[in-house]
Amino acid sequence: MKKQSFLLMGLAGLIVVLAVNWIAQTAYARWDLTEDQRFTLSPPSKEAAQSLQSAVIVEVLLDGELPAEFARLQQETRLLLEQYSQINPVIKYTFQDPVAGAESNPEMVQQLQAMGLKPASVTVEENNKVSQEVVFPWALVTYENRTEKVSLLRNQLGADMEARVNNSIQNLEYAFSNAFAKLGIADK
Repeated sequence: MKKQSFLLMGLAGLIVVLAVNWIAQTAYARWDLTEDQRFTLSPPSKEAAQSLQSAVIVEVLLDGELPAEFARLQQETRLLLEQYSQINPVIKYTFQDPVAGAESNPEMVQQLQAMGLKPASVTVEENNKVSQEVVFPWALVTYENRTEKVSLLRNQLGADMEARVNNSIQNLEYAFSNAFAKLGIADK
């Protein structure tokens, strides 16, 4: 009798875990428990995103093998774009690595620079070897045949890369909201 009740409790526990897992995968929810609501979109940001009626394509040029600071910037950008796409389902985003295969296709890097997208040069140290990597921390927001460039990395004089990335993460919402607002203006 004890063995059978133990088996039933184990089976019930497994069913509960599977049900919670399934609910967590299907229903995305993110709660902002910070005092200043740091991770919640502001009302003007929501309005800017909701003003866009047709398809909005956001191409983030920050993917691939990234240094730790830029991987964090990529993750925060992804979370922010998830919030925007929940507010307005016409907002779609992709992450691309513009320097992948740059050795075989150097024209791609030149095209990005010609568009005014300046790369960030990052010093990486692995196994006592120092190397320079090029990262394009930019996003291109396209709406109705118009494109806005969004700089994901803010320049800050005298700051190290980690401080620049932290400052840039705090500025992400403004940068994307500004681009959405510019693209949402029908008449100049």
